[in-house]
Amino acid sequence: MSFASAMSVFLCFYLSPGGILGTNNTANIFTSFFAFHTFVYHHLIFLYLFVGLSLNMFKLNRYCFAHVVIGISLYGAVALSFAYILNTNYCNLLVSIIDFVEEWRRNIGQVPYVIGVYLFGVGLECLVCWAKLLFQRIAIKN
Repeated sequence: MSFASAMSVFLCFYLSPGGILGTNNTANIFTSFFAFHTFVYHHLIFLYLFVGLSLNMFKLNRYCFAHVVIGISLYGAVALSFAYILNTNYCNLLVSIIDFVEEWRRNIGQVPYVIGVYLFGVGLECLVCWAKLLFQRIAIKN
């Protein structure tokens, strides 16, 4: 689960850095706790991913898919609750900063959008787990 989550954050960061860090958080890292936390926390996730890959710490098994679904479901419940309570756009749950996704959200409504974000997260992390398991099997055979 931790490998899939870290890799997903890494992939999403390089697809849309503003979606992870926010639109102006790199320009003012030390001006607010929120900007500092967002920048440092996500880069620590990258460090964890690179150290883990370098030291070959991630050994996945057949239960990783269940862990992904349970983990994202629990995190999603907390993130969604606090996104509305604090009126903060965690994981782009309230609005999307990607133009075509925001247009999609406006067209289909908030509830289907949140379900779509959830399914995207689960799908991406399951795809990462599947790829890692495939590479593990190839490495064992060689």
